[in-house]
Amino acid sequence: MNLIEFGKKAYEIREICGFTREEVKTHTGISVETLRRLERGIPEPKLSTLEKLSNLYRFDLLELFSSNRNPLSLFSESLIGQVNEKLNTLDYEGLINVINHAFDEVANLDPDEQANHDYYSQFLLAFKGLRLKETRDLPANVMNVENILLALAQGQAQMLSTPYLYPFEVSVAIYLASIYRRKKEPEKSIRFCDDLLKKLDAYPTHSDRTTDQIGALYQAIAYAYHILDAHEKVVETIDKALMDRRLAFTNTLFTDMLMRKAIAFHNMGKRESYDLFTVAILNSQGERRKAIIDVVKHQYKIDHHIDE
Repeated sequence: MNLIEFGKKAYEIREICGFTREEVKTHTGISVETLRRLERGIPEPKLSTLEKLSNLYRFDLLELFSSNRNPLSLFSESLIGQVNEKLNTLDYEGLINVINHAFDEVANLDPDEQANHDYYSQFLLAFKGLRLKETRDLPANVMNVENILLALAQGQAQMLSTPYLYPFEVSVAIYLASIYRRKKEPEKSIRFCDDLLKKLDAYPTHSDRTTDQIGALYQAIAYAYHILDAHEKVVETIDKALMDRRLAFTNTLFTDMLMRKAIAFHNMGKRESYDLFTVAILNSQGERRKAIIDVVKHQYKIDHHIDE
């Protein structure tokens, strides 16, 4: 966590709101010294303190605090994004470079800080031992990605066997499910995604990131059923996702699910497909809307009344 950067932003937010430290104390009971230290980035703030300040400023400091997570964190969005990018482009050499760079950053910290990142260092060491090679061969890619998950498991006999998973561990697993599917093993992809869904579903709470990953798993399962021409199972899977009131999907993911259900209805010869295609189109904008209309009209040969 970059506490100094967070402190600067917390200071700027207070200044914009027009509060002095004394006024903040009057409204929240937070002492002037506590607030001064927080804005200098000296202590790690208590959640109760951030909650009080958020209510006063009408700005979510808890979200700001988490967004400033140290890049040397196993939950870092930056690290997750880099890992996803390298996986999606099959750039295994680049992936190892990302890990090596992170390892070097930890090695250059002072001894006290290195101790704080001991578990992170252990993970990096396991990752550095992998022998990944760039390949377009699907079986080889399966072996590469399974090896990555085994490295993430850190001594566990099986991949994905711990009660909770690192966020990028889930991302790697979703990618592996897509390789199973492309390898003409949709049943294996479905079983794999089902097991992962059960694990994520058992989490005590779901962050936006976890919700997106759950949505991606539902999508992966539905697509695998589509390959099997099991269109009723596609509809069942999408309905299960959309009816789960705990999950609030992004507009893009929601639209993708509607499209998957519409395609299943179309393949089943159901008239409801037209209405779902319509909702998906109306729920999109710009280039994305054009792309959906193109799929509806040209791939599925439907003369839809909504034009680009």
